[in-house]
Amino acid sequence: MPSANGLSDNYRFLLHKLDEFRRKYYKNLVLRGIIILFSISLISFLVVIFSEFIGHFSITVRTILFYLYLLINSAVLTYYVVIPLIKIYKPGNSLTYRQASVMIGKFFPEVKDKLLNTLELKEMAYQSTYSRTLIEASIDQRINELKPVPFSFAINFSENRKYLKYLLIPLFILTILLFATPKVVTESTERLVKHNTYYKKPVPFEFELLNKNLNAVKNEEFTLRLKVSGKSVPANVFIKIDNYEYLMKEKRNGVYEYTLKNIRNPLRFYFFSGNIKSETFKLNVLPKPLLKGFTVSLNYPAYTGKKPETISNTGDFTIPEGTRVVWHFSTEDAEQLMIYFGDQLFRLSPEKRNTFSLSKTIKNNSSYLIKISNNKVVSKDTIQYYISVIPDAYPRIEVEQQIDSSNTKYLFFAGEAADDYGLRKLYFVYHFLESDDSSKLNKDFKISVPVTLNSVYQNFYYAINLDDLKISHGESFEYFFEVWDNDGVNGSKSTRSRKFFFAAPSEKQMQEMAEKSAEDLKKDIQNAAKKSQEIQKELLEAQKKLIDKNKMDWDDKKRIQELLNKQKDLIQQVEEMKEKYIENVQKQDDYQELSKELLEKYRQLYEKFEEIMPEDIKKLYEELEKLLEQNNKEGIQQELDKLKKDQKSLEKELDRMLELFKKLEFENKLDNITQKLDELSQKQEKLSEETEKSKEKEKESLEQKQEELNKEFKDLQEEFNELEKLNKNLENPKDLEDTKDDRQEIQEEQEKSMEEMQDNNMKKAAQNQKNASRKMKELSEKMKSMKMEMEMKSLEINYEKLRRILENLLHVSFEQEDLANQFKSVNSYNPKYVELTQKQKKLKDDMKLIEDSLFALSKELPMIESFVNKEVENVNYQMLKTIELLAERMIGDARTRQGYALTSINNLAVMLSELLKQMQEEMSNMKSSGKKSMKKKKKGGLPDLQKLQEELSKQIQDLKQQGNKPGSQMSKQLAQMAARQEMLRNAIRNLQKEMGAGDKANDELNKALQELQKLLEENEKDLVEGKITERTLKRQQDIKVKFLEAEKAEKKQDEEERRESKTANDIFNRKPPSLEEYLKNKQKEVELLKSVPPDFSPFYKSKVKEYFRLLPN
Repeated sequence: MPSANGLSDNYRFLLHKLDEFRRKYYKNLVLRGIIILFSISLISFLVVIFSEFIGHFSITVRTILFYLYLLINSAVLTYYVVIPLIKIYKPGNSLTYRQASVMIGKFFPEVKDKLLNTLELKEMAYQSTYSRTLIEASIDQRINELKPVPFSFAINFSENRKYLKYLLIPLFILTILLFATPKVVTESTERLVKHNTYYKKPVPFEFELLNKNLNAVKNEEFTLRLKVSGKSVPANVFIKIDNYEYLMKEKRNGVYEYTLKNIRNPLRFYFFSGNIKSETFKLNVLPKPLLKGFTVSLNYPAYTGKKPETISNTGDFTIPEGTRVVWHFSTEDAEQLMIYFGDQLFRLSPEKRNTFSLSKTIKNNSSYLIKISNNKVVSKDTIQYYISVIPDAYPRIEVEQQIDSSNTKYLFFAGEAADDYGLRKLYFVYHFLESDDSSKLNKDFKISVPVTLNSVYQNFYYAINLDDLKISHGESFEYFFEVWDNDGVNGSKSTRSRKFFFAAPSEKQMQEMAEKSAEDLKKDIQNAAKKSQEIQKELLEAQKKLIDKNKMDWDDKKRIQELLNKQKDLIQQVEEMKEKYIENVQKQDDYQELSKELLEKYRQLYEKFEEIMPEDIKKLYEELEKLLEQNNKEGIQQELDKLKKDQKSLEKELDRMLELFKKLEFENKLDNITQKLDELSQKQEKLSEETEKSKEKEKESLEQKQEELNKEFKDLQEEFNELEKLNKNLENPKDLEDTKDDRQEIQEEQEKSMEEMQDNNMKKAAQNQKNASRKMKELSEKMKSMKMEMEMKSLEINYEKLRRILENLLHVSFEQEDLANQFKSVNSYNPKYVELTQKQKKLKDDMKLIEDSLFALSKELPMIESFVNKEVENVNYQMLKTIELLAERMIGDARTRQGYALTSINNLAVMLSELLKQMQEEMSNMKSSGKKSMKKKKKGGLPDLQKLQEELSKQIQDLKQQGNKPGSQMSKQLAQMAARQEMLRNAIRNLQKEMGAGDKANDELNKALQELQKLLEENEKDLVEGKITERTLKRQQDIKVKFLEAEKAEKKQDEEERRESKTANDIFNRKPPSLEEYLKNKQKEVELLKSVPPDFSPFYKSKVKEYFRLLPN
């Protein structure tokens, strides 16, 4: 009967029997698995221990064998024992009923198919509902047939006996080993169980590592030391590091070494020789403190002017004294940095990780050591550097004194001062060695000399006027320069130049030098005039030889070239004369203080020297040289003609200069005598007072003083004789009064004074001295009055001469104008032509007389400019050319020359008229004051020229109002106005040159005069062309404005004293030529120094300067 779950009791019984079979089946598998497990375990154990015993494996191999043994046995245990056991109690994945019935059927053939069919019918009964009862009945029937069969008998445990042989054999072997050689089992087992422990293989020798500490420093070397001991020693020992083998070096018997270099990471190693190995060792790596890099900031002392610098990884450097040095170190694995400066130690802690810094002011040469460390390692490396300190050097100064023999009142110096970092101040220091003034002795006097502050190298020029130092004749003093640097560390230091000595010459010595200089100058002027005459003669000969030749030959060229060379020599001689003239004036002023009036006359005469050789002559020489190269005969003839005219002018000017210089020399000697008389009178008066109050014991001293005064007056009388000689040498000697009686009386009074003092009659002696002093004063006044009278008389005579010359000049002007008009109406075949030509020759002769008279007068009047004589010569030249052209019947060209001559005559008339007015004013001033007080006036000054221009402008306007009517009268007026306009323009040009405006002394005045000349030139052009337009009239107003601007600029120039016209001080107080040459050489050196690359260091710049300094000039 079916149960509640649909299974019959018979079927459940059948299943129960099948379950019993399955349980027994798996129990049989467990039994078999245990046998197999022990068999494999023993076999593998024997294999492992035998392998270890024979191989004596390393830790790694033993570890592999150990875990491989456990893995194999664990796998066998799991597969053969654990899994069957699980299936006994958890049949989920165990043997199925169908598989069991197949296995049972194999054991019981009679139930083979029945059991399987019963299970299949049961499955069919579940699937079919209609025949289920029938199937169930069939199943029950089959079950009943199977009930007697014991299914469990199909499993026989005794069948596992066949597997015991696999267990017994290894067990037997193990037993034998345990009794025969137990070490094979026990030692091998121990080494396998303790697979992580190193076991030495029994060998004939052993390895012993001698290094007790296996800690290496990173990036350093580490030497491994090994000792090999035993019955025998191997021939070679190797070390294996990271799969690389290296041969160790044997140091001595049994001791080997190997050095590991640049260790960075931990490493393992062992030693071996043949098959014998040591245990594996581990070398640990400790972090090494490293200095990765550093920077040094150099903060130089402020006074050096050097910008701060930063250098990298350079510990050796050179710095100025007092530099603040800041080190910044960058490290790796460092916890402390130590710097040793000699005995001074700085322990630095990191500001932040691996960063250290130190700041220190360095004043001396220093070496320093750097050492770093951390808590594990102290670096063995010690870095040593050296700081070279350049101490602030003392300043250097070199001075050269330039002696100018022409000017003993001035000391000229050129020098150079230098310092490594800059100059602070420079002094001229002097102290007196000999002086009658005790207050000057035993002390230093200092004068500051300008220098550029903080300049490291400077050339300087310095001039000392002995008058500023209050040096008297006969005194001596020592002097030098002292320079101070700008040392900001130790304080300013000074250096002195070499010492110089100066002894002022006596007054008499100075006078003798001045007189000798004057005599030399006069000889030079005479020689130059003589040379000019010779050149004129040679010029005339050269012209004559060229007339008849069509072409110049080699001899002609050579002759002309020699003439040019001689002319150049003459020019050089004139330049040297100018220098000697300056030298003479300076010497005159050295021993006597020249009056402003006399100094001004010397200045005017110097300007005459300047005008002797105008630029036109120099250009003429250049043009002649060009024509010589071109072989241009006609051009050369024309230029030689001009040169002959200029040469004649030069000769006359030299003659004039000589006479004017003699005249000045005479006036200077007269002033000098007068000045000395005044000084002697004062000394004599003072001595008379001392004598009157004197005591007996002072007698000898007073006698000595009186004797000195007697000697001085005796020397002065010699100068009176020299004055007479100078007067006789003049072309027109002055009327000198005889002063012999006056001088004799003075001398007698002085002699009486000496006699009375010798007789101890001091009061009478004092009276004689007073008489001598009074008579000296009277003689001085007499000399001054005589000079005044001579000057007044000379001025009156010269005025009358000039007036007559002007009258004659005007007569010639009218005659020349009339003659020029007459030639307009005649031709070359007119009988009157010859008569007019004769009149032209007569006018030329008259003009020659005027020329001679004016030249003679110019020797007396320095105010007559050189160009006046040249203008006269130009008139004569134009008249000569006119006569030559008339002789050739070339009337047109002759009339042109007449126009030129007439223009020059009119220019002369205006100039002489202005000069006459000036002389008239001078005479009026002298008469009204009773003495000479002539004011310095400018010849043809701007106000006078402006007045003349206004008159001319008015005439132009009147002519415009009358209308531009053609006719001879209109042409004559235009020609005369054009000539006057040319004269005014030339006068302004000369005035500009005289004022010095053309030398950029006053840009405003120069610009105004230049623009004014341009306007006048345009005026002149309109007048020559006969065109007076509205533009011409408007220009007159512009001219007036320019005159006002020029006059304003002139006043401003006078007020601010900015004129650079050649005053006496400009001319006579100059640098000596030798000093000027020295300064030029120094300037060249400076220019070369400027070319030195600016990126040169100060050291090399100083070397370059030193090189140039040592070069010879």
